[in-house]
Formats: sequence, structure tokens, C-alpha cells
Amino acid sequence: HKEGRAISVGLFRNVFKSKTREPVPKQWRRIFFDHINAGIIGPFYGSMPFHYATAHNKIHHRWHNDVGDVHTNMDVDRTVPSSFVLWIPRFVAYWTGVTPLLLFWKRKEYRLFKDLSYGMAYYCTLSFLVWYNTDTFFYWAYWLYPVLEAASFLGGIAYMWHAFSDESDPSNQYVNSVTIL
Repeated sequence: HKEGRAISVGLFRNVFKSKTREPVPKQWRRIFFDHINAGIIGPFYGSMPFHYATAHNKIHHRWHNDVGDVHTNMDVDRTVPSSFVLWIPRFVAYWTGVTPLLLFWKRKEYRLFKDLSYGMAYYCTLSFLVWYNTDTFFYWAYWLYPVLEAASFLGGIAYMWHAFSDESDPSNQYVNSVTIL
């Protein structure tokens, strides 16, 4: 959930050593690999830098698909296919960082707002540079398509993930966390 941090740090735990064989502090390793994944690798997979660390962890995991979650699906009738068509724009706004940014501002969580803003500004700047310096095919195939693919694929997963809710207690985490595939 922290954009692959555990995997990247685990695989490259002993890569950075000083001449005295003292390991580089964990904080610097974490920052280095988080930024490599979030800023360089992640965008080619349709991921907004720092999105999971802020929006996913601090909104979705805090509110557990309840009404405070910006991409909740509690109000969606999953027995009607058109509900997915109505819900997917909500997920796209979440995935691109728009609705989490607005929620952080509304809740006065300015540190999270700043972190996500930096990630979005970095992504938009990089998007412009990729568009400006490459041909149209590369931009669409390797930059824009992964965002659309990730939003639709992960949107479909998120649509079904919290498939059940208790009408008498909609915030019951034990019921709305059940997933049956």
C-alpha cells in the first residue's frame, strides 16, 4: 500500500552500505525506494505519485468504505449494471487525486493536501514533458493508457470489493469488508 515500499526495501536491503559497512539508515532507504517507485516506475503503471500513501491509506483505510470515503460504493446497487457506469467516474476522480485533494482541504489536513498536491504537480509536469518530447503514440500507449486501464481495472475491483453492507449498521466494518469472488 505504500507504493511497493516493502518489496523494494526488502529486495535491496543491503544495496547501500557505507565504507565502514554501516547500513544506510532505514529512513533514507525508505525515502529513496518510495520516490523511485512513486515518481519513476509508478506513472508507467497508471499510478499517481504519493496517491496510495495519502488518499488510499488516510481516507479509504480510515473510513472503511463508509460515507467519509470519497470512493465509497455503499450507495451503489450492484445488482444493476448501469450502477457501475454511474460509479466509475467517482473512482476516476479518486484515482486521479481530485476528490482526495478536495477532501483533505475540507478537513484541514494540509500536510496530506500538500503531499498529494506535490505528487499531482509532479505527475502533470511529467505528463506534459512526455507529451511534448515524444510522439503521440508513445504518449497514449505508455503514459495515458495505463492511467485509464488502472482506473477501469481497479475501479472494477473496488466496485465489488466491499460487496455487502448491513442496512441497520452501514458502518459495520466486519460486514462491509467481506469479499466473495
